[in-house]
Parts: sequence; structure tokens; C-alpha cells
Amino acid sequence: MTMAGTGGHFVVYAVLAALLYAGLPPNGRTTGRRRFVAVVGAIAFGVTDELHQAFVPGRDPALIDLAVDALGAAVGAGIVGLVAWGRHRR
Repeated sequence: MTMAGTGGHFVVYAVLAALLYAGLPPNGRTTGRRRFVAVVGAIAFGVTDELHQAFVPGRDPALIDLAVDALGAAVGAGIVGLVAWGRHRR
């Protein structure tokens, strides 16, 4: 994977997790639990994406891609969680 590909994976999964977090209704969930669900959801999507690549000619699944996806998801959900926490404190 190229550096641009790594950065792309990181950013896309950060945005995905942030959107998942924002789309989860609070329903008594703590911000930590919502972050957890958002990150797990984004990682689950990353797993299916990597599995899908096994069936695409010229593409191969890669654990490094999944690791970068997971890191991006954690950072994205963390940032949105911090913003939500900051808003709540005001």
C-alpha cells in the first residue's frame, strides 16, 4: 500500500466512525459506549471490505489496511466524542 492509500484509509474510516457516532441516538448510552459502537461498526465494515477484495482480480486483502482502518475509526470517533463532550459541558 502506498502512503497516499494509507492516509486515504485513515481519513475515510475516521469519517465513517464519526458519522456512525453522530447517527447513534443517545438512548441513555454514554458517549464512551457510542464511541465503542461506532468504532466496532467501522471496523466490521473494514473487515467486509478486506474480505471483498479477495474476490476482486488484482486486489488482495491486507491486515495493514484493516489496522489503518481501525486506527482511523478510533481517532474519528474520539474526536466527535470529544466535541460532543465539550458541547455538553457548556
